[in-house]
Amino acid sequence: MEFTKTFLMTYHTFTTPEKFLHKLIERYYVPISKKPPDVSKETWETSVMKAIQIRVCNVLRKWIDVFEDELTNTRLLKKLKGFIENVLIPDGHNVLATAMTNSLARHLDSTNKGVVPTLSEQPPEPKVPRLIFSPQLTIHDIHEEELARQLCLIVWEFYSAIKPSELLNQSWSKSKQRHRSPNVLNMIWRFNRISQWVSTCIIECDRIRIRARVLAKFIRTAEHLRRMNNFDTLTAVVAGMTTSAVYRLKWTSEEVGRQLQTSLKTLEKVMSSAGAFKAYRSNLKNANPPVIPYIGIFLTDLTFVDDGNPDYSNNLINFTKRSLVHNIIAQIQQYQLLPYNYHPIHQIQQYIKKYPILEENEMFAKSLELEPRKAERHEIL
Repeated sequence: MEFTKTFLMTYHTFTTPEKFLHKLIERYYVPISKKPPDVSKETWETSVMKAIQIRVCNVLRKWIDVFEDELTNTRLLKKLKGFIENVLIPDGHNVLATAMTNSLARHLDSTNKGVVPTLSEQPPEPKVPRLIFSPQLTIHDIHEEELARQLCLIVWEFYSAIKPSELLNQSWSKSKQRHRSPNVLNMIWRFNRISQWVSTCIIECDRIRIRARVLAKFIRTAEHLRRMNNFDTLTAVVAGMTTSAVYRLKWTSEEVGRQLQTSLKTLEKVMSSAGAFKAYRSNLKNANPPVIPYIGIFLTDLTFVDDGNPDYSNNLINFTKRSLVHNIIAQIQQYQLLPYNYHPIHQIQQYIKKYPILEENEMFAKSLELEPRKAERHEIL
C-alpha cells in the first residue's frame, strides 16, 4: 500500500498521466504467451491473470480516490470510462467497476460544486471593528486577534489548494515549469506581500508613538498567530518587523517596551534557522490542527532531496528518492485536512490584500528620515 501511495504521488517525475493510464491498461491484458509450459491455461487465467487484473484495478481505484484532481483531462476521463465499461464489466469485475464508477461520479460532482469541509463546532464570535464599513478603516481599528484570524483564512485558501504535483521537480523555482505550481507560487507571493505590508504599516507612521503602537500591534498579532499554529504567516509577520528598515528603528523599539521586545525575540527564536530550524520543527511536531506550516522549509527539504539524489540508479527509477519526496509531501497534506473555523470578514481581508506597499528602497529611505543615524531620542518626533 505504501509503495502504491508513493508511486501515485511521484509518478509525474518520470511519466505523464496519459502514459501511466496506458501502461496500466496494457498491464491488465496479460498475454497468454507469458504462461509457463507447466501451468495449465485454466490455472493461468483464474490465478495469475485475475490476480494481476485485480491489482491493476485497485491501483486505478486508488488513483481516482486520492489523486482525483489529476483526472481533469477530458480525453483521460473518456479513456478511463471506456476501459471500465468496455473491459472490466464484460470481464466480470463488476464490483471493482462499480466502485470506480462511483468514485469518478463523486470526483465530477466535487469538481463542479467545490468541496467545503464541514466543521462541527461554531466559530468564535468575531471581533468586528466599529468602523468596519468605513473607507477610513485603519490598522488601529482592528483587534490583533481578529487580524490574526483573517490572516489565517487568507493564507489557508492558498495552502489548502496545493496539490502534490505542484511540489515535484522543483517546478516552482524553474521558469519553464512554474505554471505547474500555481498555488505554491501564490503562497510564496502572499508571504512576501504580508511581510512587506507589515513593514510598510510601521514605516508609514511619522510619529514615534504611533509607530510604536503599530509595531506593538503586530507583535501581539504574531503572538496570536503562534497560538493559532499559523507558522507561515507568523514567519512573514516577524520578517516584516525585522527588515533592515524597521530593525534599525531602535528608539521605536524602545518605545514599545521591554515585555513586547522580549516577546518578539521569543517568536524569532521559534522560527530561527539554527540547527536546520530545530525549534520550529519541534513546535510543528507538537502542534494540534488546524496548522499552517512554514511552506519554505518543506520547499527547502524537497530541493535538498531532489538535488542530492539521482533520478535513476542502474538505469532503474530511483524509488528511494521518490519515497523521500513522498514523505515530505505527505506532511504537507496532513495539515490540509482541518481548516480554520473563523468567520471571514471581507472588509478586513480586503484591507490587508489591497494595502499599498512601499518598495524596499523607499522604506529604507523613509526609515533614515524617521530616525537618522546616531540620532538621540529627543531628536525623534
